[in-house]
Amino acid sequence: VDNIVQLPSGELMQFEVKHKYPFERDGELFFGINKGQLGVMQDLAWCGIDTLHMILVKPKWTDNLSPGYLLHDPSLRSQVLLVGYRLDARKMQALRNSAGGTSANKTSLDGRRTLNYVNVAVENFQLIGSLDDPLAELASKISLAADGLLTSPISADILKSAQVVK
Repeated sequence: VDNIVQLPSGELMQFEVKHKYPFERDGELFFGINKGQLGVMQDLAWCGIDTLHMILVKPKWTDNLSPGYLLHDPSLRSQVLLVGYRLDARKMQALRNSAGGTSANKTSLDGRRTLNYVNVAVENFQLIGSLDDPLAELASKISLAADGLLTSPISADILKSAQVVK
């Protein structure tokens, strides 16, 4: 669990932030959510704590780079997108019943095990902004996303336009 915050409404919500890039399957883009992590999120939801699952989308779609470049290369800040998906117990249950796969060992904590994940179509996520946006604007959009009021769905085209291709 990354963070549990209290919203102005008094509601508690988990804010989770990951850094990754989408993967393509059958011509569509997806993000993966680890099934173990999804189980923890669902346990929280049963206690009344929903999750805002946020992703800093890596503009370089490769595993050969340390994620440090996301914050240390100012020339890429406008291409590091922040997207979010508000998940409640109903959405999490639907995800648990959906298709997924098994990740490579590199994605586990110790680098020795595989992890099971579910596929989440990128269109389920809302575009919050980029690392180049003013902090007040990002904070405002995170608040809207947490309340389920942000209406700027991400698309494969938007993600691909922010991708850095060598």
